[in-house]
Amino acid sequence: MQSDDALHLLNNVAVDQGGFVTTHQARAVGVTSKTMVELARRNRLERFLPRVYAMAFGRPHSPNDELFAAWLALDGEVLPWTRGEHEPKAVVSHASAAALRGLGSIIPGLPEFTVRRPRSQRRELRLHTSQLDPRDWEWLMAPPAFRLPVTTPARTVTDLIAARYERDYLRRAILESWPSRAAAGRELLAAGDRRSGSHARVRAEIEPLLALTFPDGDRP
Repeated sequence: MQSDDALHLLNNVAVDQGGFVTTHQARAVGVTSKTMVELARRNRLERFLPRVYAMAFGRPHSPNDELFAAWLALDGEVLPWTRGEHEPKAVVSHASAAALRGLGSIIPGLPEFTVRRPRSQRRELRLHTSQLDPRDWEWLMAPPAFRLPVTTPARTVTDLIAARYERDYLRRAILESWPSRAAAGRELLAAGDRRSGSHARVRAEIEPLLALTFPDGDRP
């Protein structure tokens, strides 16, 4: 296959993934791993992570590039236009979900994901294992153009409570997610009840946090 033909096929995949493509996806459209390595050697592709490449030219760079590449390293086997037919293997969560949603002032470190089954930890990301309820995540379009599974605001905040983030961060995230104490309480308590493991401690911390966030009653 000619290089230009291979790049055209790869770009058809990458255009819906912030300019990224995996070797699994490449094989699915007829581009071999050997061709990927050769294109990277010629600086037509950039190797971002094992089995994850970025288009070297014309790709819109994003502050979320590390997150995009890390998610594809975990869940990059299906083509983007068939993704709605599959349950995701990894969901953006915790500080990464808060940052992606613009909640609070949390500055994420390593990309964080929740996975259904235990997986080996990797130095470039942080994994949490949990059986997420379908009500606790949703597909979210992240700029420039990447549809990612992300925990809901309620699940994200309860994850951060469980991770013992500072209350000031949590208070801001709540204020930016709900217009009233009643709405915040309803969704946070429901998400807390769906948690496994630390749900009792998380639930016990929600009411004091709501009182701090809405000290004058239902409105901030």
